[in-house]
Amino acid sequence: MTPASRRRGGFAMVTAIFLLSLVAMTLTALSAELFVQASRTRTLGEDAQLRQLLLAGTTFAQSHLDSSSIAPMTISLPGALQRQSAVLTIKIRPGNSSSEKIAEIEASLPRNRLSQQLHFSRDEDHWRMTEATLGD
Repeated sequence: MTPASRRRGGFAMVTAIFLLSLVAMTLTALSAELFVQASRTRTLGEDAQLRQLLLAGTTFAQSHLDSSSIAPMTISLPGALQRQSAVLTIKIRPGNSSSEKIAEIEASLPRNRLSQQLHFSRDEDHWRMTEATLGD
């Protein structure tokens, strides 16, 4: 071998190692991005499900404001949600006056939970929501 071919061989070897390193870094970055996107998609799906459960809890709470019970109620959910271990709990308690009620609604899945507090006031013969606060 001549010294010129050794130099070319060395250059080719360094170039090949550089390209392999570049491919490995690119694959690592793509894998990390795919993992982040998959986690984000799962979290967004769970968040949407929890918000839907809070809406169902709001409807349930509005229909039970005249109840005198202040014990927490766990709402029976459809089978698909039960298989996901979803839980919806509602607690209705008196407000500052006799014409006010506060409903605390909590929806949870195994890795996530969301809650809200709703304030209702009685106007003549029906309840009106006056405030809603979203929790974590």
